[in-house]
Amino acid sequence: MRYPESLILVATLSATCTTALPVATDVFTVTPSNFSIPVTHNALTVNQNGPNAYNKAIARWKFKKDLPTGKALRNNLVLDHNLAKRVNYDGTVQANPGTADVEYTVPVSIGSPAQSLNLNIDTGSADFWVFSSNQPASQTTGHKVYKPNKSSNYQIKTGSTWSIGYADGS
Repeated sequence: MRYPESLILVATLSATCTTALPVATDVFTVTPSNFSIPVTHNALTVNQNGPNAYNKAIARWKFKKDLPTGKALRNNLVLDHNLAKRVNYDGTVQANPGTADVEYTVPVSIGSPAQSLNLNIDTGSADFWVFSSNQPASQTTGHKVYKPNKSSNYQIKTGSTWSIGYADGS
């Protein structure tokens, strides 16, 4: 039997509307909870040398390089002794949910003596940003701030400049 196209359209729309009706569900209560994110060293990592990996990518893809190679590269890859001791550190940290689980923050210590700040876990960027007392107060309202003048290992890099750009153009 052959059906007119308008009948098929009406039947299809009726079935769609019927299946899209709201269904009553049980009401549930969300209780606050915490979780931990284990941080472990990946022993299988083959290349832990960023500048060396960068130079290999340059050789493979033939784009302009701006990092040193060879002996100059090796001379610039000296790790601070204290930092080198932490390379194979394993640990855990408690992540605390923000309002409506919009973000999770982790307490971190910066400077010497240590200043505790909450770090927003952002997997979309490798950049590490904190609010600082060097910023105008209007930018830091409501946030814990890093106070460089209270840290014995803070150094101003006189004559240095920096800029940053992201793939989205910001």
